[in-house]
Amino acid sequence: MMDLKQIEVFNKVCESKSFSEAAKELYVTQPTVSSHIKSLEDKLEVQLFRRKDKSQGTLTDAGRLLYSYTSQIFSLIKEAESTISNYKEGLNGNLSIATSYTVLNSFLPNLLKKYKEKFLSVELILHSGVTDNVIKMVSNREVQFGFIRNATPSLIDPTFVTECISSDQSIFICAPNHKLARLKEVRTKDINQVPIIRIGKGTGYWNQVSRMFQSNNVQPKVTMELNDIFAVKKMTELGLGISFVPQMAVQEDLNKGNLFKLNITDLPPVKRYSLLIYRKDLILTGPNQSFIELVNKYKSFLA
Repeated sequence: MMDLKQIEVFNKVCESKSFSEAAKELYVTQPTVSSHIKSLEDKLEVQLFRRKDKSQGTLTDAGRLLYSYTSQIFSLIKEAESTISNYKEGLNGNLSIATSYTVLNSFLPNLLKKYKEKFLSVELILHSGVTDNVIKMVSNREVQFGFIRNATPSLIDPTFVTECISSDQSIFICAPNHKLARLKEVRTKDINQVPIIRIGKGTGYWNQVSRMFQSNNVQPKVTMELNDIFAVKKMTELGLGISFVPQMAVQEDLNKGNLFKLNITDLPPVKRYSLLIYRKDLILTGPNQSFIELVNKYKSFLA
């Protein structure tokens, strides 16, 4: 097997067309260059440079053949160095994320758009689901990052690093032409008399909402149960019931007038937090580190 140092010296002589120039560029003496070339010729049992003008680096046929390979070798080495450098800086590689439906339906698309605008070569892999499943995927190393919704601004689990991105309140919504939309203020007694579309039965979110209902003597008349925020919004927009949802998930619909926010005067707010989580032992490659930095920069606009 050829010695890498010997072929490096050979390649440099070929590029500079001079033993002395190659020695200068490699920061070695000319006899050292000559010694490496002699050892390489002995190993290959061929003459690589013409004897009469060897110092000028004139190649033999065998030398030209070898140079066609060594030039490719060092070109690939440079490419590899560049690729690894870009990878460390977040320009290549992949980024895998699992997210709750609420985050997916709010700020995450814009965040990912900003990331892809800067890092075009990074492959994005995105999964969506309920918070419990997102946590499980991050814990099992199926994805690198998770966006979850939580009742507190941190996740009490030593396995994870937690970054609180934003907080918001949940609100009652209805169709713009719903009878409750005509009231200046809505009280709990009004809620008990209309169909409720429930989202996320059995999830941490609905458990938090249920506790709030129970402590305020609200007995929701649940007529529909859905786990998809998109479906909840559509059913509510069609007037099939009112629903209690995170405001961040429906803000755009409120702005467009597709949905109406009910002003409930005798219920305390239900606050939820959007969190970024990842394992403490996650290897922070370029794409990962760049993503964390972007999230921390972006969350200042969401606070």
